[in-house]
Amino acid sequence: MIFRLNMKPDLQVLLRAMPPNRKRKIKEALKAMAQHALCGKALQDDLSGLYSYRIGGWRIIYAIDAAKKILHIIAMGPRSVIYQDLSRDLAKAKVRPKA
Repeated sequence: MIFRLNMKPDLQVLLRAMPPNRKRKIKEALKAMAQHALCGKALQDDLSGLYSYRIGGWRIIYAIDAAKKILHIIAMGPRSVIYQDLSRDLAKAKVRPKA
């Protein structure tokens, strides 16, 4: 089943500004994710309902809307900070993305 990708504008800007090699790897990962939505790792605790896809030291965090066949790209960044930053941002907003 093929999913459409929904990416926030700030993530699109981040992707365009990446070095060519990383940008290529991220785009390849996004294509793979669109083909196989459950290929990522299901997250737990305060990030439950989200998935993480690994590209070297980087992670793409996403939510799946199976009914509409959409992958919502929530965040992407270095593994060293992405989970803590996302947890903090979600707690600050007190909003959970639709899963």
